[in-house]
Amino acid sequence: MSKAKYEEDLWKRVVRPKTSDRRPSFISQDDLRLDFYDILKAYLMKTRDIKRITLEEKVEALEKEIQKLKQKNPSIEKMSKADMIYELFREELEEKYFGKIVAIDINGKKIVGVGRNVLEAYKDALKNSNRSSFSYKKVGYPYVYKLR
Repeated sequence: MSKAKYEEDLWKRVVRPKTSDRRPSFISQDDLRLDFYDILKAYLMKTRDIKRITLEEKVEALEKEIQKLKQKNPSIEKMSKADMIYELFREELEEKYFGKIVAIDINGKKIVGVGRNVLEAYKDALKNSNRSSFSYKKVGYPYVYKLR
């Protein structure tokens, strides 16, 4: 019997044993004569052909999966232009105007009005800008008004 044939035969007996016997399914009569190292060698001979995945390949696969999930779930929050402008001035605004409403001019990329409510912020923004449309943020909060 050739070595390759012996290893293949050994593999079949170890991995795919007959279940018709009353013995546990992983032990056959022939296996009782096998040495532990023969069984281990047969297992290793089969598994050496399995491709080993590197860490970089795992990271790439995870990044692809994340992109697929983002495409499937459009509700994932993305920063708006107003959010980006607010983040530029966030520290200064939170020190001076925490809890107040700010009006943001997206085209001018600046904060143009501050008030206790949206109407006050709008009136202040009209004085400081020639535009009539603004985005609003409540300083220190993720929302302007909370709906119940």
